[in-house]
Amino acid sequence: MVNSMIKALKEEVFETDITLEFTQFTREGDDLHVKCAVFSDLEGELLQGWSITCVDYEEYHFEYKESYDLEEFEVRDDHIYLWDYTKPFTELYFKGETKQVKELIAALYLTHAELTERLLPFEKYINFKNGHIRILEELLASKSGLFAYAPEVLNDAYQVVLNEYGFRTTSLAMGSQSTGQVQLLRLGESYIVAKEFIATRAY
Repeated sequence: MVNSMIKALKEEVFETDITLEFTQFTREGDDLHVKCAVFSDLEGELLQGWSITCVDYEEYHFEYKESYDLEEFEVRDDHIYLWDYTKPFTELYFKGETKQVKELIAALYLTHAELTERLLPFEKYINFKNGHIRILEELLASKSGLFAYAPEVLNDAYQVVLNEYGFRTTSLAMGSQSTGQVQLLRLGESYIVAKEFIATRAY
């Protein structure tokens, strides 16, 4: 388990502070294999190497050649990046119009940014899927339709903003998109979503 790896690194007595870096990844079936290097923060010397198997991975994002402190390395089961797998989803429909389009979009963006801690792009769940709708102004100009298919916590917040600007809204529960219990492994801005993480020391 990666928590055992973290515990071992915290208990190890190093001569300098350390940094960690994901240096390589390979896919093998439903698993992702990640190499994690532990460097001396002072001279950049390679101190340890670890191999992490991400069992039944769902998604990942890597920032290459970026090193982070041990405090930036964690396993979570309640992170924003897990919302797609752990939160119930709803469809939010709107009807109406407003002359304060720019103010409405700004309010929606700020609401989204606050709730997601700026980790998820604003356009991620907005209804641009039908092709001819390219920007939010066009969607709002249509005066009715599906606004967003999103985690309930986000759509509830969007709904409050839309109501404040005079739109009528309807929310339909769509259930969870969960494919089973998942966790998040994060190192700085890099992350992996998977069912389980198994770490073994290689060096």
